[in-house]
Amino acid sequence: MKSLTKKMRLLAIGAAAGLVLGLVGTAAAVTGNSPTAPYKACSNAKSVLSVEVNGQCSVGTVLVTLGGKGATGATGKAGPAGKVGAAGIQGPPGPAGTKGTNGTSVVTSAGVPSDFCTNNDTDIDLTDGEVYTCEANWWQDTGQSISGAPGTSGSSVITSASLPSGSCTSGDTDIDLANGEVYTCTASSWVDSGKSLMGPAGTNGTNGTNGTNGTNGTNGSSVHTSAAAPSNSCTSGDTDIDLNNGEVYTCTASAWVDSGKSLMGPAGTDGRNGTDGTNGTNGTNGTNGANGISVTTTQLPVGNSNCPYGGSALTGANGTTYVCDTAPPVEDVTWSPTIEGGLADSTTEIEAGSTLQSLSASLTGDLSSCTGGFFVGISTNGISGFLASWSEPSGSDYSTPFAANSDIGASYSESATDPLYVSASCEDSGDNPLPWPSGVQVTVTVQWTHAIPRRAIS
Repeated sequence: MKSLTKKMRLLAIGAAAGLVLGLVGTAAAVTGNSPTAPYKACSNAKSVLSVEVNGQCSVGTVLVTLGGKGATGATGKAGPAGKVGAAGIQGPPGPAGTKGTNGTSVVTSAGVPSDFCTNNDTDIDLTDGEVYTCEANWWQDTGQSISGAPGTSGSSVITSASLPSGSCTSGDTDIDLANGEVYTCTASSWVDSGKSLMGPAGTNGTNGTNGTNGTNGTNGSSVHTSAAAPSNSCTSGDTDIDLNNGEVYTCTASAWVDSGKSLMGPAGTDGRNGTDGTNGTNGTNGTNGANGISVTTTQLPVGNSNCPYGGSALTGANGTTYVCDTAPPVEDVTWSPTIEGGLADSTTEIEAGSTLQSLSASLTGDLSSCTGGFFVGISTNGISGFLASWSEPSGSDYSTPFAANSDIGASYSESATDPLYVSASCEDSGDNPLPWPSGVQVTVTVQWTHAIPRRAIS
């Protein structure tokens, strides 16, 4: 049945088309031109065309006009908005979306991270601020840090009891408390800046008014005489004249010192021969007078058999008199400082030109904190080397007496008097300097002879 209906529909469409085309072809053949629009036909509900029969469309069809497209008409007014329709029923849930990728994390650690990690995560080492990133599930150092570079150490200002002589850090400053002189550390050595914190000496004050009763005046200097070189105690400023040879001595620091001057003039020239005497009554002929004899002086060097320490030989009519230098005075000094800060100096000064006789020294105290070793040296300016020194490669509680070492030789001569110094250093096992341990003490006893001799007559 469906096949028959389909064939009938196609037949109707073909008949209508052929009918229209036939009409058009007939009109064209009669007039010689294509028929003009519009064209009329009958159309059923399914748009199947058929020709009018006797000027009318059959039942179930309507008249339609076929022609060219007319001009677009004016736009009509918009109609009113329709009412909102009722909400439709909810549709079924949609499928789940794909899982998103994990975000990166920032974590911290108390040291270099070493655990398993998630790629692109970041770790900050709290000990030094170093930043690590995770690559292939292992932490990699980025070479960057959230910590800034360490600041440079500031310069220090320290003080010393005298001229600084220990090691120093460039840029540091030292103030000599003895005179206020300022020293700066350049290339690890102390350099005098030429400046001082002490101002110039003030001017003398004006004399005060006289009191009611004046004080007793000081004793004046005295002049003494002696039958030989003076050897008794004396008062500084006094003078002694040796009546034996006229040598003049002055009292300095409570000891008699030869001034090198004498009240005796140079030896006289030989006397002339005397004239013949006159004959005495009932006497014999007089004899000629004898020639006068001069006194000569000869300087004697040190080591002379008559004057071991040197002197002079005075030769006259009655023989030779020796004026000898005695042994220079010997002085003993014991110095026992505590080495605060690794430095110390004494107020005892060794006289220029003195001769060292002996020296003994010891070191006491707990030096166990100096795990990398320590050094202590006792010295004085003008001498190359140390009077005594200690050196230990590892820390210990150290107490051993030391004799003077051979750095200074048997004697020395200086251009000025200088105090004794002690300097020390302490290191850890990494050869880094440590603060000097408190309570460590040296004891040194020095014996030397003074440079100025005394004079004796023999």
